[in-house]
Amino acid sequence: MSTYHLLWETKEAQLLSKLHIAEGATVDCDDDQDTTSDCLEGTQVNTLELIQHWLECPNYENMFWLSGMAGTGKSTISRTVAKACHLNRSMVNQNPLQRRNVVLGASFLFDKNDDDRKTTKHLFTTLCRGLTEHMPNIKSDVCDVISAHPNIGSESISKQ
Repeated sequence: MSTYHLLWETKEAQLLSKLHIAEGATVDCDDDQDTTSDCLEGTQVNTLELIQHWLECPNYENMFWLSGMAGTGKSTISRTVAKACHLNRSMVNQNPLQRRNVVLGASFLFDKNDDDRKTTKHLFTTLCRGLTEHMPNIKSDVCDVISAHPNIGSESISKQ
């Protein structure tokens, strides 16, 4: 590896470190290993199958909007889907996804008891850092933006 390449990687790491992340907010973090937060076997099957079909169908919209009354399992469903996509497995019956390119680029799990995770303050910075880890081809563009706008991570959500 060339000296230039090492210097550029160091510069990228310094720039990305300016984006504050909410520790524990990603589905793959060590703090999120509580399996009781997943849908219990046999529950939410229709919703999970609908979401899995949406994931596997290239003609569907880019966003799946999950809505419902408080306490109906939206967070549990979201966590189950995120973990399944992170591990590249099915949400239902644990069968491998048919389309192997269905993976999780980044995640943010809100938590009303955690100051960094109970608001959207660090939502985009956490997602952005996660995306640069899973999609290295965007890292240079993200670093260019941070170089041009060094305080972007502390700006309002609309500016980010």
